Amino acid sequence: MTDAMRDVIAARLAEMLPRETACEVAALDDVPAALYAEELELVESAVAKRRREFAAGRHCARSALARIGIGPRPILRRDDRAPAWPEGVVGSISHSEAFCCAVVARSDELVGVGVDIESAEPLPEKLADAICRPEERQRIAPLPPLPGSNWEKLLFSAKESIYKCYRPLAGRFLDFHEVSLVIRCEAPHARRGSFAVASLHPDRPWPFAPQRLQGRWCLEQLVLTAAFLPADTV
Repeated sequence: MTDAMRDVIAARLAEMLPRETACEVAALDDVPAALYAEELELVESAVAKRRREFAAGRHCARSALARIGIGPRPILRRDDRAPAWPEGVVGSISHSEAFCCAVVARSDELVGVGVDIESAEPLPEKLADAICRPEERQRIAPLPPLPGSNWEKLLFSAKESIYKCYRPLAGRFLDFHEVSLVIRCEAPHARRGSFAVASLHPDRPWPFAPQRLQGRWCLEQLVLTAAFLPADTV
């Protein structure tokens, strides 16, 4: 079942992401714990769960990098704790409770890419106001129920993916309420669709035209979202 689900996640992400990307998915329990010494130093004081997630992320990242012709190397960490990708590469790593994924691309083909995988468990109402703007709640209200999840959880995941595009380019944090999204379904009761930026905090720098950012989502036992910026959109 784990192998089958891993393959499903990989297939859905491949459908969501542009052809310029390389993506790798792994089950956390199936990933070897091997890390470079420099990487081990980054998690030497972390709990076992965090070390396992970190090792899985680096394993997936190296596998994805190999697909775009970049050989094995340590993948360290920037000051904001995001992965320090090789020169000329953009990428993103995400974990759920059981799976990990990494996506990479050459920076002359994509300016930014973000991916997020989350459990489908609905976002609790007590957290929804911290994640969703009032107009976003109004937009999702008429949408059909999202089986096994809720639209607030999808908004959370989509904003995580957008942040992973935004942070390396802007060099600053992006709060959940600083961006407002529109969620679209491919068809009524569909389990996949797209999302787009509707508005931004007026005082925050935006290093690219936000309307050019492309977002995709899918519900496949997990909530999957991806955001990316083609190189000709900045």
